[in-house]
Amino acid sequence: MIKITYLKDSNFVILCPSRSGSTMLVHLLRSHPQIWCNGEIFLNDNKVGALAGEYRKKILNNKLLLKKLENELERDIVKFTYKYAFDPQGKDLAGFKFKIDEYFIDEFRNIKNIIHQDTDLKILFLTRRNLLERYISWYVANYISKKTIITDKKAIPELPQINIPTQKCLENFHTILSLQKRVRDELDNHRVLEVFYEDLIEAPHQEHSKICAFLDVKQKKLHTPTQKIITKSMEKLIGNYLELKNFFQYTEFAYLFEE
Repeated sequence: MIKITYLKDSNFVILCPSRSGSTMLVHLLRSHPQIWCNGEIFLNDNKVGALAGEYRKKILNNKLLLKKLENELERDIVKFTYKYAFDPQGKDLAGFKFKIDEYFIDEFRNIKNIIHQDTDLKILFLTRRNLLERYISWYVANYISKKTIITDKKAIPELPQINIPTQKCLENFHTILSLQKRVRDELDNHRVLEVFYEDLIEAPHQEHSKICAFLDVKQKKLHTPTQKIITKSMEKLIGNYLELKNFFQYTEFAYLFEE
């Protein structure tokens, strides 16, 4: 077997479906003294999003800087990515997150091409095993709470019961699974670590250890200030839970409703 030699080990990307715990993972990585991790930098219409750290401070102090950065992004996305998104800001390695919901959208083809072509990039591929809970998290964030991050337990909202459209739920499951497969197929030349949201919650020490080893940094317990927005069980939160359960009972997704 031919051993592949990589030129760089300092850059990584978190790839994930939306509402898969990526904000939590960003904060976990930031808690490591060797790692810098930005959030979702690349937005629609060449807007610059969660470019954090020193850049965030400078943007807050100088509103014109954001427009300057967006102009740089529009002129040369490759140069922008390696100059800013992969700037370790005094640490050893740096990365950012990018949602696979946008990976195959034409507007984001340039950043997709950067990720695909740079086989030195390490990929943290974050997903959720429980497709129902991921969809409900997305639904709540977009239509109910309008919140994507909470760091104070006192700010966790009391959520009302919600009714979920069965067919749209099914379509979403298929869409997410299809996107995940397509991305995995595209990354066959990359070093990829599959990370599951459930494991980060249920076995944090083991998962933190795997992530540190993959990124080749010192073993360290990671921490995050983020809080779960949904604290109710699916049965209590979803008003038409039994309807959903009956709808999915003869499908490949019946396991999601097992007691």
